[in-house]
Amino acid sequence: MHYQFKGGSAVWLTPTLGFVQRSELDIGGLNFGASVPVFKNLDVIAEAGVDILGNGNAFIGNNLQKVIPWTVGLRWYPGAVTGMQLEAYLTNRLGTSPYDSLRVRADNETAVGVGLILPIQF
Repeated sequence: MHYQFKGGSAVWLTPTLGFVQRSELDIGGLNFGASVPVFKNLDVIAEAGVDILGNGNAFIGNNLQKVIPWTVGLRWYPGAVTGMQLEAYLTNRLGTSPYDSLRVRADNETAVGVGLILPIQF
């Protein structure tokens, strides 16, 4: 679910389920996010998740524990015609796929990421 306010701010809720072959449901939860424009074509973005169904989403030492996955960053829209987006962010998430979005890096380490989004429509 996604809602955009008149000023350009937006909030979203993304349910996420992860299945592993022969293991059935491995992880499941929700991601909550928001973006707020700070300048023309530049937004601050933030997202946090909660693992509801899994047995833990991060290895802290040698133990599997539940940790809140989060991301904060900037999103820049350099070209209104192309729809291209560039992102720079800090995160403790393991990855950006739906399965990895609820997983947290070992020992809750923070990583730096960059992203390029090219909207292709058929």
